[in-house]
Amino acid sequence: MDQLTKTIASLETLNSTGSLNSKIEAIHKSMNEFIGNVHRISVSLYDEKTDLVKTFLQSTDGHDPLPHYQAKLSETKSLLSILNTKQPFLDTTINKTNSDTHHSKRLAKKGFQTSFTFPMYNKGRFFGFIFINSRDIDAFSVNELPQLELFSHLVTLMVSAELHTIESLRGVSNALHNITYFRDVETGHHLERVSRYAREIATYVAPAYNLNDEFIEHLFLFSPLHDIGKIAIPDNILLNTKKLTHEEFELIKSHTTIGVDIMNRVLNSLNLNDLNHIDMLRNIIKYHHERWDGMGYPEGLKEDAIPTEARIIAVVDVFDALTSARPYKQPWDNETAFEFINSQADIMFDPICVEGMRNCKETILQIKNEFVENNN
Repeated sequence: MDQLTKTIASLETLNSTGSLNSKIEAIHKSMNEFIGNVHRISVSLYDEKTDLVKTFLQSTDGHDPLPHYQAKLSETKSLLSILNTKQPFLDTTINKTNSDTHHSKRLAKKGFQTSFTFPMYNKGRFFGFIFINSRDIDAFSVNELPQLELFSHLVTLMVSAELHTIESLRGVSNALHNITYFRDVETGHHLERVSRYAREIATYVAPAYNLNDEFIEHLFLFSPLHDIGKIAIPDNILLNTKKLTHEEFELIKSHTTIGVDIMNRVLNSLNLNDLNHIDMLRNIIKYHHERWDGMGYPEGLKEDAIPTEARIIAVVDVFDALTSARPYKQPWDNETAFEFINSQADIMFDPICVEGMRNCKETILQIKNEFVENNN
């Protein structure tokens, strides 16, 4: 069996339903069989609404030098120059101290010498970078650049297919959810804020709960669908300005279980039940109103029995609800809302998630100011 055949055979795992990170690890192994000297592969995604390049997938020989990393693209000259040419770039000087990025300095500190950077595009739209690194000086020859590009295109196709699938799912779900935008006080900016708050808190609690960047990014992508079940709540209850009766509140509470049923129907119709981290989406929808003390709904789960993703959404969803106008209340000021969140550690909320809110306060407020409601 020749080397190319061996490499193709080793990539069979890409046809599996495993996580994207396991597939990146398989590609990494195949690259070393075919090219050699590849000590790290990392995929970062670009969020054009916040100008952030953020880590998503990685495979490293040894300890990951850049977990949960993000940076403003507009402040990173080396990456901007790659975008200007729309061509991959081979850098043999990342061990120099005059780099403009914390990213390169951290790699150099861990002994990496060579970096191949590949911009990812889907239908002409830029959506992230692939970084292929080696600890060897001049690790990749000119003759090996076509192979690096070939593997990079493979990674691009794999990642873009996953993101396109999630975007399709969100598109169908948002089309349903948009029906409620004409009657629901929770706006598109609410969803934007919640998803970005959630990413910040998840990044903070990642060491405590062993969350990788793939988990965090899927949390970011799925969190806007947390209240999909509100489609089924009648207008007279959803927009009620008075105190709800017991029966009305019970109906409001049902949006969690109804939401899971709606999502399962969408997943079945789109044949997406094997989508990566799909149970995370179900958990977010069903359990984001559970409480740390077991007094939440729909199942009264307590403490660690509540899925981590739902505990994160619970904190950020309440914070955004408190600081937003509703038919039945005026928005709370930020400090009062933070004080309330802090007071509910070990009661309503996971105390580590509350600690994350407290420590990410500056970023949370920046996001809040960036995604301001437009009432016009």
